[in-house]
Amino acid sequence: MKKLVLMLFIALFLSFLFLVDYANAACVGKNYEFRCGDLNTRGCEVNLAQGEAISFTVKGQKHVLQVDGMNENSLTLWIWSKPIRATISIGETEEFDLDKNNYNDFALTLSSITNGKANMVLKSLSETAPSA
Repeated sequence: MKKLVLMLFIALFLSFLFLVDYANAACVGKNYEFRCGDLNTRGCEVNLAQGEAISFTVKGQKHVLQVDGMNENSLTLWIWSKPIRATISIGETEEFDLDKNNYNDFALTLSSITNGKANMVLKSLSETAPSA
């Protein structure tokens, strides 16, 4: 009985690790898988609908950005890894300190919202200015 409980615990633990790793490696939204990979200062342009998400890497750390809600002028998003919630309007660029070292290392620009899809540019930033 103890072996069975131990094996069940190990199986559940390994399943949990797989799910956490999968969520960090790629996030599935509406049956599509989006990946941006390792961001650079040129950025990665993406189009996401509400509920969709994308994974990206900044300085070796994996993150997932998910569109939580949107209207014709703005969107609300979550960045999972360091739970951050933000609302951004069209034309705005928001900078984030993902590794909590007081320097912004990630920027998101909301270019447009068309046909229920938010067009965004995700970029890594060189660490030259302290975050607000």
